Amino acid sequence: MARKNWINRQSNGVLPTAFKLRPQEQGLSVDIDSPRSCHNALNKCFGVVSLHVGQVRDEELDVVVDEAPHADITGLPHEVENRTESERLASQLAKQSRIVPPDRYLDSV
Repeated sequence: MARKNWINRQSNGVLPTAFKLRPQEQGLSVDIDSPRSCHNALNKCFGVVSLHVGQVRDEELDVVVDEAPHADITGLPHEVENRTESERLASQLAKQSRIVPPDRYLDSV
């Protein structure tokens, strides 16, 4: 999670806004290697979450590797194109995501 406000600290859940496609993006950036790899790929990391590719694909989205371990979740509409579908998919991905405990990717917690 590249932004602190994408995680609800009270419920320890991910907020749908984390899964909304930004205007300049064609897909949501993800790391397919490990929680440590994901954490290390960000300048500032406020948490790591996991998603299962099969569940992402159940939403008629895809996970496309461009240069391993980097990939993009593709098929998400921009909010200005289809607000309802953008919000629905962001909510579904947020429900499917699981926060990875920091001890799985930090050297010392």
